[in-house]
Amino acid sequence: MSLILKSQGPQNPSVKDTGELASSYKVSFYPSTDDYAFIAQKVSSAQEFPKLGQYGLQAFLAVNMFALPLVLWYFDQFLVGVIVFALELLFSIAILPSLMTSDFKQHYRTIYSGVEKDLLEVELTDEGLWCRHPATKVFVEWSEVKRIEETKSSIYFFFDHNGMVVAKSGFAYDDEKDRFLSFAKRHVKAFVTG
Repeated sequence: MSLILKSQGPQNPSVKDTGELASSYKVSFYPSTDDYAFIAQKVSSAQEFPKLGQYGLQAFLAVNMFALPLVLWYFDQFLVGVIVFALELLFSIAILPSLMTSDFKQHYRTIYSGVEKDLLEVELTDEGLWCRHPATKVFVEWSEVKRIEETKSSIYFFFDHNGMVVAKSGFAYDDEKDRFLSFAKRHVKAFVTG
């Protein structure tokens, strides 16, 4: 599970030692459903929610959060109204966001239940990114890649309505990962470290 430096034309065995940029880079790793869930969250949060739906949801939350406790207070149920308000506040701040995150992860674990046991290969070339998996083979041109995001465990390539992951566990050494990222940054200007 190591980075393979490959140059077009005659092989140059000193490419790895000199730090020169090759014309393509490959990395193989076992993907994680958590990475697919991360991509789905990022892509869905980038999509604008329709205004009518947004206002409807906000109105629903406002009625539940404020109107119900006010009705209870009106009928001399002040303590019950405070408890209901506190529970709704706790639900909307702490519980609802974690439910949404775990729901994404559970969804991807169900859909891609076997994906973690097959080796995934990502290759960067001057033309774009290749992603090869036993079930699929995908090519994305660099012009379609909108940004690269790096986290502690993975590197993500995002395009309009999807993304591609490269697990850092596929790199044997940090300098391999650095050369891989340098090659990608030559083609994509938007880079985020997280």
